[in-house]
Amino acid sequence: MLARASLAAPIVYARRQPEKTTLYQAVAEHLPAFLAAADEAERPVPKFVRREFEAFLDCGLVERGAVRVRCPRCGFDRLIAFSCKSRSGLCCSCSARRMLNVVTHLCDHVIPDVRVRQWVITVPPPVRYLLAYNADLLARITSIFVHAVFAHLRQVARRELKVPEGARIEAGAVCVPQRFNSALGLAPHLHAIVADGVWVQTEPNGRSTFHALPEPKQGEIAAVAWSTCERTVKLLQKRGLWSDADAGEDNLAQKEPLLAALATASISGVLAMGLNAGQRPMRLFGRAALREEERHAKGPKNAYGFDLHAGARASAADRKGRERLCGYLLRPPLSNDRLTRTVGGQYRIALKRIWDDGTDVDPKNWTTG
Repeated sequence: MLARASLAAPIVYARRQPEKTTLYQAVAEHLPAFLAAADEAERPVPKFVRREFEAFLDCGLVERGAVRVRCPRCGFDRLIAFSCKSRSGLCCSCSARRMLNVVTHLCDHVIPDVRVRQWVITVPPPVRYLLAYNADLLARITSIFVHAVFAHLRQVARRELKVPEGARIEAGAVCVPQRFNSALGLAPHLHAIVADGVWVQTEPNGRSTFHALPEPKQGEIAAVAWSTCERTVKLLQKRGLWSDADAGEDNLAQKEPLLAALATASISGVLAMGLNAGQRPMRLFGRAALREEERHAKGPKNAYGFDLHAGARASAADRKGRERLCGYLLRPPLSNDRLTRTVGGQYRIALKRIWDDGTDVDPKNWTTG
């Protein structure tokens, strides 16, 4: 065994060279013009956004900052470039590293070896705009959603397990907000990994026991979506952010008009700046859009744009499955291999799956539209 180990190929460090990625080149090429256009329109880019871009352009470049390390045995020196450690998701490398670290922590120390299910809820466009830069509102709606799922689990537990009166029923979940969809459009939505069952404590000081529950039916999922919708609308009405008539005061547009304009354009699926402002980006299609009966076969939508899915799960013995679900929760908005530059200088984003309107993920099937 020692002889075989000594013959193994040595591990050689290689700098990741972010400047060769399409995303880095796109930001480096177009950021100065973007900042200049924003200043000229008297809608300057906020300082925190500038800092994120600047840190991204410095990340991984030795000439922008590095640490010198030396081998204590042979005295060999090497420069290791600093990383930006960004939390925005702009830097694919730092985001992926943080994702792997958090996934390991969740699977080792947070999520027990029980069956888990992923619950994903999206919200309608007006609510997406409100959630884009309102952290307090996002936290409140996250709490509303998780409590709606917990209420469903407790109701099913009482029905299926015949839990005695007075017994304590507890559920568990890890919920993470995602800000973008697969096309990089602004679409705040919530991903939750929820224990696919409950812990029941029948004695005041007794031990809690986990009980798995049946797979939720479509009607039960819809009920959770409706509960989330109704409580969210009440919260927005209470805060003066929901009205059947005119929209309320737009604080974001008053404080940060550029961010408000970009958020509105992104949610609407149009370009915000440049010669093609107000137009939709070109899409590439591989097949015709789904017919109405095909859309219904995929399952009904839920409550006024509060669309909820709960199909993905992992068994108690499936560590890899839990890691996969956690990775999906914490994934960066973009990976470098999904962004390419065409011969004409345009940027093309490959989608993860085919859309209902026929927008395709497979480049060999693409036609323009």
